[in-house]
Amino acid sequence: MDGYIPNQNAAKTVSALQKCVSIFLDQLSAERDFLLNSEAEKLSEITKDKQQTLNELTLLENQIRPYLPLFSNEVPQDSDSKNKDELQTMQRQWNELSGMLIECQKINAENGTLVHTKLKQTKSALDQLYSLCNISNSVTYNEQGNQQFSSQSNRSVHV
Repeated sequence: MDGYIPNQNAAKTVSALQKCVSIFLDQLSAERDFLLNSEAEKLSEITKDKQQTLNELTLLENQIRPYLPLFSNEVPQDSDSKNKDELQTMQRQWNELSGMLIECQKINAENGTLVHTKLKQTKSALDQLYSLCNISNSVTYNEQGNQQFSSQSNRSVHV
């Protein structure tokens, strides 16, 4: 790696990844707030925005893949000062990016727990209503393994 010159495309891609992951982190935080406040309409909007950001992250991931060895190697001692500084900057940005991704994982897991909790609460409320109305609610599965719900009233109405 004598006289190694950091690739400018790698530096630009790392910066773009940082910006995109920062946007995604903000979207995950907003999603959490919407889940906590039961704001379904805003949840729908943020889900679309998150998908667009994930698509952009996928493109950036493909662009950065050839440069991954730059981020796992030590900075060569024989590099000139400018190249060494550029490579160290990219490696620092990469480490920051890794920390941001860990935060994304954490918030995403929290959001998943919130969604699961909300679904359990909704199912419990529906089960109580079914019971109150004397309706049996059974769950079956179709050929694809997807749940199907069927409800039958056990109440006879006489006129």
